[in-house]
Amino acid sequence: MNKIKYIKLFTIISLTMFFIFCFNVKVEASTGGKTADQAIEYEYGKLGTWIGSGQCVAQVCDYAEWLGHPFRSGIQCAKDFATDELFDGGAMGGWQRIQGADAQKGDIIIYTNSGFGHIAIYESDYSTFHANWNDPTGRYEGTVVKHVTSYYKTVDSSNFTYWGVIRPDFVPPDSPPELKEYGVDVTSMTNNSIVAKLKASDDNRNY
Repeated sequence: MNKIKYIKLFTIISLTMFFIFCFNVKVEASTGGKTADQAIEYEYGKLGTWIGSGQCVAQVCDYAEWLGHPFRSGIQCAKDFATDELFDGGAMGGWQRIQGADAQKGDIIIYTNSGFGHIAIYESDYSTFHANWNDPTGRYEGTVVKHVTSYYKTVDSSNFTYWGVIRPDFVPPDSPPELKEYGVDVTSMTNNSIVAKLKASDDNRNY
């Protein structure tokens, strides 16, 4: 192997080590290092559970507390999450409140109307988690957490108007890089095995 090959190989190895380090360092977001997938797993674990008062606000407050950013006490109506001074003084860290946004996994979705409004947690367009949903008494005095598979923006359009979301700043899922040019996947490989793979790939190249 000539000098140019050694230089190219050294550069590739150095870049590989850099990417491995970067992709394995968790960014400590204001969700305590949790991902959206972990948040949704948490909600699946709450299905059939009565949380606090059984109201939708109690469910979402429990969710935010688990994520490390409890909402201030005293919020009574779900629709108030669209206008309340939750974010004053950076109280919610990197969380965002976005009117009219298309929801993303782990978002808190807000519905407003002339009454109390409603609030829930979004997994996908046809998968959301709700408390105080279809109370069999008809008085909406609370229910266990339920999984709803209607389209989230029109889930109960006769009563609720979709407003937007509160979006936690989740840590992105790990995505180890793949060195496609050299055909080397560095996932779950040791440093020595990566070097060996790269060297073998380089030896088989024509320059």
